[in-house]
Amino acid sequence: MSILTQNEQDKLLTGFSGLDFPYTEKTIVDLFEEQVGISGDQTALVFENTHLTYRELDQRANQLANCLIDEYKVKPGDVVSLIAERSENVIIALLGIMKTGAVYLPVDPGIPKKRMQHILTDAKVSMVITDSSLIFDNDFGSCPLFALDVQLSLLETSIESPGKLSKPNDIAYIIYTSGSTGQPKGVAIRHISISARSVGFNDYLGMTSNDNVLHFASIGFDASIYEVQLALLAGGKLIMAGSNEKNDINKFLELLDKQKISFATLPPAFMKLLERRELPYLKKLVSTGEGAALEDAIFYSGIKDFYNGYGPTETCIGATFYLADYNKRAQYRSNSNIPIGKPFYNTKVLVLDKDLALVPIGIPGELYVSGVGLSPGYINNENFTKERFLANPYSTDDKDRVIYKTGDLGKWNEDGELEYLGRVDDQVQIHGMRVELGEIEQVLMRNEFVKEAIVIVYENEGNKELVAYWVNRDERSSGIISSSDFKDFLRQYLPMYMIPAQFICLDAFPLNSNGKTDKKSLPDPAEFSNKETHIEPRNEEERQLLQIWKEVLKKENIGIRDNFFDVGGNSLNAVQISTRIYKSMNSLIEVKIIFSNPTIEHLASIINTKSLMEYQQITPIEEKPFYEISNAQKRLWILAQVGDKLAYNMPLTFILKGDLNRTAFQQAFEKLIDRHEVLRSTFKLIEGEPRQLIKAYKETGFEVGYINLDNERISDQELQELVTAEAQQVFDFEQGPLLRAKLVKLKDEEHLFLFTIHHIVADHWSMQIIVSELTAFYNDYSSGKIPVAEPLKIQYKDYASWINNSLSNDNLNIHQQYWLNKLQGELPVLNLPKDYEAASGRTSNGDVFHFTIAEELTKNLKDLAARYKASLYMTLLSAVNVLLFKYSDQTDILIGTSTTVRKHMELEDQVGLYLNQIVLRGQFNPLDSFAGLLDNIKEVTLEAYEHQIFPLDTLIESLNLKSVPGGGANLFDVMVDLQEINSADEGKSFDGIEVENYDTSNIFSRMDLTFNFKDYGQEIEGGIIYCKDLFSTNTIKEQAGYLIEILETIVQHPELTLVAVIKLCDNKISEIKGFQKLKKRENSLRKLMDL
Repeated sequence: MSILTQNEQDKLLTGFSGLDFPYTEKTIVDLFEEQVGISGDQTALVFENTHLTYRELDQRANQLANCLIDEYKVKPGDVVSLIAERSENVIIALLGIMKTGAVYLPVDPGIPKKRMQHILTDAKVSMVITDSSLIFDNDFGSCPLFALDVQLSLLETSIESPGKLSKPNDIAYIIYTSGSTGQPKGVAIRHISISARSVGFNDYLGMTSNDNVLHFASIGFDASIYEVQLALLAGGKLIMAGSNEKNDINKFLELLDKQKISFATLPPAFMKLLERRELPYLKKLVSTGEGAALEDAIFYSGIKDFYNGYGPTETCIGATFYLADYNKRAQYRSNSNIPIGKPFYNTKVLVLDKDLALVPIGIPGELYVSGVGLSPGYINNENFTKERFLANPYSTDDKDRVIYKTGDLGKWNEDGELEYLGRVDDQVQIHGMRVELGEIEQVLMRNEFVKEAIVIVYENEGNKELVAYWVNRDERSSGIISSSDFKDFLRQYLPMYMIPAQFICLDAFPLNSNGKTDKKSLPDPAEFSNKETHIEPRNEEERQLLQIWKEVLKKENIGIRDNFFDVGGNSLNAVQISTRIYKSMNSLIEVKIIFSNPTIEHLASIINTKSLMEYQQITPIEEKPFYEISNAQKRLWILAQVGDKLAYNMPLTFILKGDLNRTAFQQAFEKLIDRHEVLRSTFKLIEGEPRQLIKAYKETGFEVGYINLDNERISDQELQELVTAEAQQVFDFEQGPLLRAKLVKLKDEEHLFLFTIHHIVADHWSMQIIVSELTAFYNDYSSGKIPVAEPLKIQYKDYASWINNSLSNDNLNIHQQYWLNKLQGELPVLNLPKDYEAASGRTSNGDVFHFTIAEELTKNLKDLAARYKASLYMTLLSAVNVLLFKYSDQTDILIGTSTTVRKHMELEDQVGLYLNQIVLRGQFNPLDSFAGLLDNIKEVTLEAYEHQIFPLDTLIESLNLKSVPGGGANLFDVMVDLQEINSADEGKSFDGIEVENYDTSNIFSRMDLTFNFKDYGQEIEGGIIYCKDLFSTNTIKEQAGYLIEILETIVQHPELTLVAVIKLCDNKISEIKGFQKLKKRENSLRKLMDL
């Protein structure tokens, strides 16, 4: 018994029905050929540089149709599949297939091969029309093939129409959609449905021969057919977007303007990329595929006709339409959605409860659709057709005797408009794609380890993602298969948008009181984000690796399936792990292997397959009057002789506040210098070669200098001059020492500490060791203790001898050949616009611009790096490549970086120059996505790490390049470096002393630009060191700001092309500058008003 009055029922059944609009019972072919007779010489189709008139398009389609009939024996009712990339040939093929009377089956060439094979088999395809490039990559079975891009232009068949070979009630096309059975299902649509819809669309949307219609949808979706008919049945022009335009928002916008496109249908996700631009030529915009984005809809409804469309494939594209009204924006915002409107022409929509009873206005129910657009059902799937296509209990004639059960939840509002409320079954919209959760579940259960599976949509900070829960077949399987294994398995059958982000193993699914699975009681995925992969080691190799990971990463809660990047790993950690594996497990695992196999489980399996390699110990050498030096030292020694002698001074300046014990301070330095021979080394030319001589501490002449300015008045400028003079004092390589320390007393309990060391005896890693040991020694001495430090097993001279011997064997040739291959051909010179031209060559006269990468952005960058199995350094390096591309317009860029060669554990606590500089060559296409660039840079970086031992100076000689004083060579002018700052080391300080940085102007620029990043964990501190002979501060400040914009953009849209990234950044910066100008103008007006 209905709770509705008769009047209410009549209103719902007839008052809210779609308009009965007259249509003739013709096929799509009939309507197109009629339009050819009207608009024969008008342009019908545009793709890139190809323009076809209606007559030319018709004749080519006729040629193809006649070929298929005569040579391939295609008959009416046969199913012919089109699998091709976007081009004008796709439209010709669509029309040509339909002209034969055959059924058109479009399949996107990018779907998984097994999915494609299922579709072709299930549809009983008679033949396949495809591109020649796809023939050898896919298995089309025994189907006859037509190579569209090759054979079409060679056809000599008749250009006349083959005649009327299809009837209005014949099937026109089949579209495969996601299916709950684990396989996609084919939806059949009749000619009468699509022709009636097309005529109705052209009337409702006011399409004319003056319209330029965008073809945007992929060919595997029914929207692609609707876009064709909108243009061609109205005499308009169909503008086909190519892959470049679809993947590059800037090229897309250029296409809209160049072709003066007046009508477009776009999914909301893509519409967001338009960033609410006005798009002056576009008059009508349709949102479809998923719920319209509220604010985008409101914006566009104010400047053009904006339609929100709704219609499952089973209802022939458009079941309802709604023209948004800007004046109702408050109502839309209050309801948090845009209505999907009234039923379309010749269509009825019912809102029913589970018993198929009508529900009142305002009450949610399931949407059921009937009318001329309705599909006859799913091909070769009678059972599912019966489940979805039901007898209509409210039917009044044959046109609505069947209703389609959509599975969508909706309600009527008081204006007789429908509001979409989501799904009542397991079909959802993910990124604009229709996804049947049941299909994913069925595919999951094909996996040998899975007994049961449930897939849900989980909203995480506004983002929808798929989460799979699974029950194992036996209790042993949960420890065998990981999330990455599941993803690899599913990729064989499902497109990427249907792959869950998380996989959670349960002993059993929760049940409700009726014994049914209770999805509401499934555990929160957030609780499993870390637990999912936490599995303890199962064998000796995994136990050893776990211990190494804990030691290097300084974390305890690590499982064998935890991802190296997710637990905070970076390039430096990978080097440390590699060295420890080599020493303790006698297995040489390159950094590249760790990056590509970032779990303990995978690394252990690789170690088990590698033959053991004896660990090469670095042993102390016998005492001599002098010793050979390393290649890195030799390079700096030569540069100091011929170039800027200050370029490799490393000055540090601090303010020390507190009761400083000067005696303990001096003793701490004595202990430090006595401990590390390299700090007592001097360098002298002996028999034509630079050699190092090691003095006893007493012979070094080192002492901590002291100046008392307590009673003197000294200006900040005079203090800066004192600091500068100290930093710019040239070291005497032959006499030494090559480090200086000085305390300047400013007032009681406040000292300025000046420390300068030459790079030839220390690198940045060494500086952390020096600070750590110096503070520890000071704290012991100041408290009356004698410091005890574990003796160093080797010294720098031992390393220098070992590395020189290592570089004299055959391995050197392998490394050399890699670099010569990588740098073959003409090497690019980076042409950045400069503010000044250095009159007589650049000097080391530099400055630095500091900036901060905020906490949220830092987290997002690390998440982005982990997602692509890259390091934070690789991500920042990729961003700098984008920045340099922006300013130089070059796509072949050489960037230098410093790499540590501390590949032995014994070197980790050593002071010395354990560095080499390597060059990273970034070669990319502006149309590459940022994700693609990151993948490219990752490969380049990992390969370079494998060959980092090859000395830069030897490489320069091999390439016949000349060293540049103060720089690396005319090989690269820009460097990018990243330091991970250990919070434990940062916290070390002198007891009772507060340490503050003291900003100075003593910056030495060895390159044109050096991008220095310091990762403090939650934030990244950035600094651009620049040559003041070439760049102004304003230029560098602008570059730093632009780099931040690039970083903000790529974490949100890594899939954007590089051109699109730059365009978005340009727009943001323009908006910021415009706002700043406006604020300045407002401030000026206020001042005038105050006067």
